[in-house]
Formats: sequence, structure tokens, C-alpha cells
Amino acid sequence: QQELTRHHYYVQVNPYPISEQNNFGRATYKPNHQNTGNNGEEDIHDLPSLDTTDGNQAHPLRYRPAHYVPIQVPIFDEVATQIQQDFYDEAVESNSGAEFTKPRPLYRWVYRPELQLSQYSFDAQSLIVTQTPPLGEQVTENINLNDEDAQFFSLFDDYTDSVALLFDLIGPELDRLPALENDREFVLSLGAEEVVATIGADGIIIFNNPEHLKSLTSDDLLTLRLYLNGDAGNILWQQNFGVKGIRLITSKDEGSREAHSFIMCAEVQQDENICEAQEPIKAELIANIKEFDEVVWTVEALKGDLTEDDVDGTNLAYMYGETSNEKSSRFGGFSTGAWSPLGGSGTGRYETEFVSSIKLLHEANHFSFTPDMSGNEYKHLPTAHHTGTKPGTRMTDVKNRNPHIGYRLTAVVNGGDEYSAIVKMDHKDVIRQEYINHIASVSNDISDIITVPERDELKDKVDLGSVLEGDWGQDYYDYVFDKHLLLLATKAKVALDAEALHTFNITDTTTDTLPTGSTLIEKLRMNSAWRHPERNEHYTDNATSRHMVGRAIDLGASGVDGYGVGTKKRAKLLWQLWRAISTTSNNQNGIRIRWILENANGGDSSTPGGLRNSVYLLQGGREVRSVMKATSNDGMTALVTDNEGATEGSDSDGIPDIFNWATHIHLETQPKRYEGN
Repeated sequence: QQELTRHHYYVQVNPYPISEQNNFGRATYKPNHQNTGNNGEEDIHDLPSLDTTDGNQAHPLRYRPAHYVPIQVPIFDEVATQIQQDFYDEAVESNSGAEFTKPRPLYRWVYRPELQLSQYSFDAQSLIVTQTPPLGEQVTENINLNDEDAQFFSLFDDYTDSVALLFDLIGPELDRLPALENDREFVLSLGAEEVVATIGADGIIIFNNPEHLKSLTSDDLLTLRLYLNGDAGNILWQQNFGVKGIRLITSKDEGSREAHSFIMCAEVQQDENICEAQEPIKAELIANIKEFDEVVWTVEALKGDLTEDDVDGTNLAYMYGETSNEKSSRFGGFSTGAWSPLGGSGTGRYETEFVSSIKLLHEANHFSFTPDMSGNEYKHLPTAHHTGTKPGTRMTDVKNRNPHIGYRLTAVVNGGDEYSAIVKMDHKDVIRQEYINHIASVSNDISDIITVPERDELKDKVDLGSVLEGDWGQDYYDYVFDKHLLLLATKAKVALDAEALHTFNITDTTTDTLPTGSTLIEKLRMNSAWRHPERNEHYTDNATSRHMVGRAIDLGASGVDGYGVGTKKRAKLLWQLWRAISTTSNNQNGIRIRWILENANGGDSSTPGGLRNSVYLLQGGREVRSVMKATSNDGMTALVTDNEGATEGSDSDGIPDIFNWATHIHLETQPKRYEGN
């Protein structure tokens, strides 16, 4: 039955007197056509030949009537329709909450010799969505369009690369008459993107620009349309995907929004730096809303990580805090609607979910809340940064990392259908949150050195490559805040590679030859490169450590057999590295660099033992080498003095004593404050 309905139809008007039988077959077009004019005289003239024009296609006038009466047909006016749509959109945006009637498509009525109609069958079979998630490899999802339970959320993810449509577009078995104008062209559109569709079975088209989907309304997002090119107002076929579920906006920051992630800022930070991008988390329930449908919104913090990574080992199931500032808005309020407080019960913390009062769905299909970590029992809050015993914030915070704070949102419609979504800090925002907390914990302004990184400033460690042995950062984070890590590591490697063979004369009459720098590279390690704030706070009271912003690395030989602290080999390695770096410039591409010989086990240089017990032993890369602490030993003298070996009281070993006391060499950029980040 379906095959029999696929035909071509032509609406034509032929000028025959009412008393005569209208016979289209008898009065079809002929090249030698006779016509009687108004004066009764016959007008005999030659018209264009009906011979084929290209050997295949018949002349357009063959089989058509000899005479036409033009008829008016509607032609879609795309320009005028778009203009009125723009006025409508502007009115809606400028008048929040006002009701406007959505404009209909506009048509121009023009005279044409005929109106052509054809019947085609169209079968949309499936959508193939190709995505590259932020932390994963490319994946594809095949969505069966004939499955009533199919879900289409992947279409709207910001990391969707392309959407392919598999379809059959079958026309009548018989060819239609040659077109009087341009041949018709079918177009398939997904949202605002158009692609020409070919006629036939097993067709496939690919929408390569799904980026626009995230900016469209829910109506636009849910429709796939077929129409003729130039006649988009006359929809030949369309399918509403019937998407139901929760759509999220978690942040003004595009990257965080893509990942359904967020950051939290204290009120005093709202006007500072990156915290301007933080906003309440918003959710929209996409569903077929009926007039008297009711909705109840719930939100609950996820269960805390019970791993004992706190110093006091008291991670709790409800460590991810509560919620506050719960609000709802009517349809259309996702971006411009008025938000109203939403009554309910519960704190929003784990196992004590916030449950809203019952609302009409068309008045409250948008929901928002603010994460709240202000309770004293919750961990990972900004605490006062201090010096002295257990400096930094180590008495309260963890040394490993902040948690991936998250919440589950649920909308219950008419007491039955449930739709859920999860928002959770991803790795990048967990790191950024540490900077927000750290800056809040310090009483002084440190913004000239320590800033909250943008998401794109956090680099994947894999992308940094392998310059020296060691980790660019802690192994539980895939990203590091890299300002100049790569520059510093490369500088050290290139310098040590070029260092020649050096011989040390040991006082016990033996001669010990130190390998060339290129061989020592195998022993050199990045003891410490990037440190996230929580870790830095746990190990030091330096609230402005360049390690936190990827502007410092510590070079030694941690973990290398025979090169432990206090060994001759470690001292030789550091001496050779110091010599190599000191032959290089302290300015690279306008970036100032200095290097410091340090003793990680040192303390106050004023204690007995003087320089030996100092953290900072020697500094290079400035105008002159200088000792950084006021001690009885002069730094330049210590640089060449060899009174003892690696251990106190041992014989001299050919290595300047200051290198026997050191654990590593610290390199950093822009050493002076206010030199820029």
C-alpha cells in the first residue's frame, strides 16, 4: 500500500471554455504551435524544440499543456521570518517573565505555471554520536530512533564531535517530469545545522558542527527536520526526540560546565579573580509538561570518601557539606527567569537530603542551589595559615588532596517518575578549589604570586613529556599548574648534558673521577616540581612557594641507590650540577631565573653549627653569588672550602663542604615579588 502512494502530482490550470472537455493530452505542447490572436488571425510560430538537450533528460515542456493560466503558490520567506524571530527573541530577553506569542513562518505568494507535489517515504533509523570526553578516548553511541526509551543526552554534551544520521529516503518508481526551475533538493536539519540529503536507501549524513546545540532552547534541541532547500518553513517530516531528564548548568566557566563541575567561593571572594565565575548550580527538567503536573525537587551531597587521608583520620560520610539557597523558576527561567525561594525540609547533606515542597511543574521546572561547606564538622575548609609548630594548615587539612565534592539532584514528577543527575568537582576544579581555600587562609595579600589557575592553565602531565626522571606533580593528580616547570627542567638538563668530565683529588691519595654530565643525567631526579596547595601547606609555612604555581623545581637524586643524602655521590652530583647551571644565563626569554643550594633538613642558621644547619646554603643566578642567611661562614669561602667529607668529622673529599650539607638544588623563576606571574 505504501508503494502505491509514492507518485508525482502536478496542479495546473488549462484555459478551456466551460462548454468544452478539458483534455490535457490533446492540447499538450508542440514545437509548431498555432494560436489564434485577438484579431482572429492565426499566429504561427516555432517554439523551442522538444529534442533531448543532453541525450538523457527530456525537454521540460514535453507532456505539459500548450496553454497555462498562472496560479499563486506560497513561497517561504526565510529573511522576513528570521527578522521577526530576532524581534521576538529580543522582546523575550528584555522583558523577563512576560508572555509573547511565538511568530509563525512568513510566506510570499507568487505566480507560477504549476504546483508540483511528490510523495516520498522517509525512515530515520539511528543517530551515531561521536564524542571525545575531556579525560577519555573518542567514543561513539548508536541511538535507535525507533526505540521509545532511547535517551538523547549525548547530543547536548559540549564534547560531542559529530552526529551522523542513518536514513532511507525513497521516491516514486517513475521519474517526475523535468523541472521547470532548479531541481528540488532535500535538506535535513539538526537544530541550526543543515545538510543536503541524498535520495535512496542506506543514506547517511553527518552534522559536523553540533557546537551550536548547547545555545539553543529545549524545543530546538529536540527536533530533527526534513524540508526542501529554500522552503524551511514547510516541514515535510520531523521527529521530536522526546528527551526527558535533567539538564545542568554548574558554572559560568565553560570548561567546568562541560564537565558538570564547579568551584566554591566565600562571599568575600566573589569579586576577586576567578571566583567571579562561580554561581549557584542550576538544573532544568526537560519533559512534556502538562498543566497540572507536579514536581518535588531533592538534592543530597554524595557520600564522603572514607579513606583516612586526613591527618587526624576523621573523614566522614557527610564530609561534603550541605546545600543552601534552594530556589525554583518557571519554564524559561534557565537564563532570564525570576527565581523564588523554594520551601522544603532537610539540610542537603548525605542521608539528610533537601526535599522541596510540591510545586506545579510548569512553575518550577528549574531548580538551583548553592553548595555549603560552612559547618564546623566538615573538612577541607579554609583555615588560618600559621607558622610555628605544625606550620601551614597541617593541623586540620589533608596532605594529599581535596575531595571531589558532589551532589545528586532528583526531580519526582506526580509522585512517580524520577529524573536524576549528578554534579561533581572534576580533577581540575578540585585543584582550583585548593587555591581558593589557600588564598582565603592567608591573612596577607599574596595575589602577586599565588593566583587561582584557569582551567586551561592546568596542563596534562603527559603533554609535558619526560625531560628528567621524576614526577611533574603528585601521582594522584593528572594535571599540574605549569608556569615554567618545563623551562626549568630543560635548562638543568641542557646545562648538565654539556658539563665535561671533572676529576676530584681525594685527600686519602686516591683519585675519584666524576662522570660527565650526560652520564649524570641518569641519576638526576626532580625531587619536587609542582605542589598543590594542600600538600604545600602540610610541609611548609611558605604561603607563597613558587612550587604551587609551577615556577620552581627541586633537583637531587631521591630514590637512586648510592646517592642518598650525606653520600659523596650526592654531593658530587649537586656540585657538578651547580657548576653547569652557573655557566648559563639567569635570564631566558625575559624570564629571570635563580638557583639555590638548599638543605631540606636545615633550620635556623643562627643555631650552633651555623651554615651547616641552614635551609638556604648558597644562591646563584643574581648579580653575585651570596649566602642567603647571615652566618659566620662566608658563602664564597664555603663554596671552595673543603675541610671535611659528606659526614661531619670525616676527612675532606675534594667536594666543597657546602655541597656535603645540601640535599638538593632549587630552581625558580621571577624570584622577586611583583615581577609578574
